[in-house]
Amino acid sequence: MRFLSPTLLCTFHQTLRIAACMVAWHVHAAPTSPLAPGDLLVELRPHAMAAGYVVSTESAGTLMEDGAVALRVRNGETATFERRTLHPASRVDAVQGGDRAPGVRSTLHWLPAGQKIVVQPRWPGGAQPATVEVEVRSDTLAAGTGVLPEPTQHSVQTTVTVPLHKWVAIALPQRSPAGSYSSEEAAQPIGLQLRVSQP
Repeated sequence: MRFLSPTLLCTFHQTLRIAACMVAWHVHAAPTSPLAPGDLLVELRPHAMAAGYVVSTESAGTLMEDGAVALRVRNGETATFERRTLHPASRVDAVQGGDRAPGVRSTLHWLPAGQKIVVQPRWPGGAQPATVEVEVRSDTLAAGTGVLPEPTQHSVQTTVTVPLHKWVAIALPQRSPAGSYSSEEAAQPIGLQLRVSQP
């Protein structure tokens, strides 16, 4: 099991958008129950569906490459899991002109792809379950009409109720579209499970 450190990655535009959301939240949100003080342990792991059973798996190239990952976070705050890789892609151009004979020139490009998961657990305390807001962002490289693969972005948001210390499936396994350069190349479609615990 690996423990990842939270990473603050935001642009000026994203900062403005987050600030706007915070203002809207304070204006429109109803009063919420007080949260239990202290930290929580948020864990994520991939899982696959096989013959009607849910089995844990290790999907090479995914964010959870070595199985489950965990991050300690203060109750009510956000935690970010992120993994990015660079994929080589060659572009071949025709070269003509000058004193040289016509030929071709190959240029190597490194294209980013990866996955980012943002979670915000809220636990009132006692025997009550936690409420977790989850956002999953995936950047993949898909075969396009141009010379190089085209970057494709996907974003999914959800809110789930999670009993403490129990694994809960928050994403069902799905296969990647044909022709995708996504890092998710496991033999079985991969889903996602989440667990919230007290450290």
